[in-house]
Amino acid sequence: MKGRHEEARVILQRLHDDHDDTLFWEKEYLQISAQLAAEAEETAGHSWLHIFTNPRELRRVAVAVAAMASVQANGAQTIQIYQVCFPICTQGTTTDNRSRCCMLASASLTEQHF
Repeated sequence: MKGRHEEARVILQRLHDDHDDTLFWEKEYLQISAQLAAEAEETAGHSWLHIFTNPRELRRVAVAVAAMASVQANGAQTIQIYQVCFPICTQGTTTDNRSRCCMLASASLTEQHF
């Protein structure tokens, strides 16, 4: 909440004004405040540099970066997206096949990225 406690209270009250329990928003505010305090206490003294200075964490970061770099570098995802499209597009030149090609390509893009 970064010191904006009163603003948080007003927003929670506005979001939950139709709830049966009139103090539901106050309970939620207290729960959020307690969670933020617990997280602040847990992460006190730690920084992002920890993942680069601890050998175990550095290994995990290196594996994740290598995996993502290899996926981006080999272009397999692009081929997989368009391999669905090309066989249908080359079977005929009717409007129906073109529409089907566009729909399949967009569906493939949606599945791959979201």
